[in-house]
Amino acid sequence: MLPVAILVLALAATGGQMLMAGIDLTQAARAGAVAAQASYNGHVTGSGETYAACTATLQEMGVNASTCPAAGGTPPIQVAVTNTPDSATGVPTITVTATQQIDAFLPIFGSGLTVKVAATAGGAAASGGGGGGGGGGGDGGGG
Repeated sequence: MLPVAILVLALAATGGQMLMAGIDLTQAARAGAVAAQASYNGHVTGSGETYAACTATLQEMGVNASTCPAAGGTPPIQVAVTNTPDSATGVPTITVTATQQIDAFLPIFGSGLTVKVAATAGGAAASGGGGGGGGGGGDGGGG
């Protein structure tokens, strides 16, 4: 009975750990999406958007932003930026996807569980009187 109880506690602890990582990472991805959209509005595109998103995402997570790819480093949180122009307005929807590997409290689940979330900013809402876009969400990952 005791091994079953330990397994249940391990599942609950790891699930809670992934939930908290997902919440934190979602906030960071939203900050990255807003920074990338602001970078686009400032007419900085391409690697400038990616660097702005990476910097904002890492700063929100409390990680040294000098590890962003443009600074020559490899961040512990991987940040990808997708820029999809709206065909009607030309204003892009910028999606920031952040991926982080976490180690479970108990090693029975292996190492390197992945949490992956995405957040968006911009799009048609940014071109009208409605202000900037928003959004976000996460799939909770698993690996």
